[in-house]
Parts: sequence; structure tokens; C-alpha cells
Amino acid sequence: MSFLKRTYKILTQVETWFVFLIFLSATVATVINVIMRKVFGTSFNWIDELSRFIMIITVCMGMSIAITGRSHPKMDAVQGLFKGNAKKIVLLIADVVLAAIMIYVSVIAIGQELKTIRTGAAISTLPLKLWMFWMFVPLGFTGGSIRALFVVAFDIMAFWNQDPRKLDAAPAAGEEVAVP
Repeated sequence: MSFLKRTYKILTQVETWFVFLIFLSATVATVINVIMRKVFGTSFNWIDELSRFIMIITVCMGMSIAITGRSHPKMDAVQGLFKGNAKKIVLLIADVVLAAIMIYVSVIAIGQELKTIRTGAAISTLPLKLWMFWMFVPLGFTGGSIRALFVVAFDIMAFWNQDPRKLDAAPAAGEEVAVP
């Protein structure tokens, strides 16, 4: 279990830092472009296009981070109706469905990325190939798939009170604490 927990934490740190740095670069580039436009009366056309691609990258990679924080869309209203093992079963079903969808979309995204590579399409304002930016769509969905599979494993472990997400967590307000 420690390998699974360690891998999960490393994946979370890498993804979080990557999304932070890529979004920071878009912010800095946009600010520079605004200053260039307002102060010097000119701007870089490619920064607008780069910012759009960075937003796509941020969304796709951030999706995996959202799964980590259990912030992905699920049946939250339905889950509130259940307690104990019934709630764990509903969570497991929702997470299995999410994992299946993520894997399916990953396969489609990888296929689309391979088509983009084969066509060799280029970006009009940057000396780069289109696939260099679109590769983050299959990467994001594949990362989300891996993360969703981790969540399913953790949901299964929760039936034996071995969920690594809760072993380090402090008890929530109103939650009973077992005294050894």
C-alpha cells in the first residue's frame, strides 16, 4: 500500500506543479502582451494563440487533479441518501463509471492525436506543429484515467478501512475518533 500511496502523491505533485507553471507562463505572457500593446502600440499575435493552447492544457491536466480532490462530477445528491457500506458501494460504482469513461475518451484522444501527427498541421502564428499542443488532451485524459483507477482502488480499500486518503487525514468535524 505504501507504493500505491507514494506513487499517488508523486503524481499529484508533478501534475500540480506542471499546471501551476504552465498557467503562470500564460499569465506572464498575457501581461507582457498587454504592456506591449498599451505602452508600445504593438503586440505579439502568437501570445493570444499560445494563451488559448495553455488554457486547453490547463483544463486537460487539471482534470486529473480534480479527480484527486474528488471534485469531479458524480452523483453527489444520490450519495447523500446513503450511509455506511451502501454509500461506499455508490461511490465505487460512480468512480468505476468515471474510470470507464475516462479510459474510453483517452483511447479516442490518442487516436485523434495520432491523426494530428500524421497530417503534420502547423500553427499559423508559431513555428510549431499543432500536435505539440494537442498532445496534452490525451495526456490529460490518460492521467485522469490513471487517477480514476487509483480512486477505484482506494474505494475498494475503504471497505477494509485501508483507504490511504483517510489514513493521514485528521478527523472531520463531528466525526467519531476511535480510541485504541
